[in-house]
Amino acid sequence: KPDLGGGLYRRSLYTYWRTTGPAPAMLTFDAVKRDVCTVRRDVTATPLQSLVVLNGTQYVEASRLLGEKLVRDTSGSTEEIVRQAFLTLTGREPDSREQGILGRLHRDELEAFKAEPGRVKQFLSTGASPPDAKLDPAQVAAAAVLINALLDYDGCVVRR
Repeated sequence: KPDLGGGLYRRSLYTYWRTTGPAPAMLTFDAVKRDVCTVRRDVTATPLQSLVVLNGTQYVEASRLLGEKLVRDTSGSTEEIVRQAFLTLTGREPDSREQGILGRLHRDELEAFKAEPGRVKQFLSTGASPPDAKLDPAQVAAAAVLINALLDYDGCVVRR
């Protein structure tokens, strides 16, 4: 069972691990079984991994919370939200092409969320932490979608 309150967001991950195999989410990301020795883990990129990142409660809530921070820190500027999100998640500045693509994603999502307030409320209710009522919900949701897309980006996951 997940902890509640401050214990919910510890930096560690506590998972029941059976001898015969890791937890299902860990298998999705190529965790090895404990009954064999391996020198190097297999590295794959599958649609199932993307589905976990894009739809998993942990990832969506983390995206929302980082989105709230960025909206607060940048006063809602699309260019600055994109730049800060990219820098935070990849460790480098986005080039002009990446900035353009991600800026378009953020603007499109912002328009879509402004057109459907019910969808915004449903999206922001994901996870255990309550949304920040002081911030524009559509701005936060659009930033969260941008961040969620970046979390699924190979450059965010692996440094080559």
